[in-house]
Amino acid sequence: MAADPLAVFDALFHAACVERDEDAFMALWADDPEITMWGSDLDERGTGADEIRALAEAIVISPYALFFAWDERYAHVEGDTAWVNAAGTLAVDGHSTAYRVTAVLVRRHSEWRWHTFNGNEPN
Repeated sequence: MAADPLAVFDALFHAACVERDEDAFMALWADDPEITMWGSDLDERGTGADEIRALAEAIVISPYALFFAWDERYAHVEGDTAWVNAAGTLAVDGHSTAYRVTAVLVRRHSEWRWHTFNGNEPN
């Protein structure tokens, strides 16, 4: 069996923010046409691999250092679907803000893959 959903959850942020590797980021997504990524800004929305790849490219080429630190992470698995809720801090170029994520992962060919990302900076 593949890594648990929390490991795949962490791997996405590592690929994007530490490795700055667009291909590694995309490899963690399901091969489904309706995969969805919604960030905290209105223009950080994508559906399908092409739109999510464009978001990934913007992240990996950003001149800003991005770092997520999670105070809470909870995963729940039912069959071939898992969801993760996480809350913590997003640090961007030395400035930090609260950040929350809800992610839906699906099991494809015995591997967990991202299906839906919804992140926000709560007020």
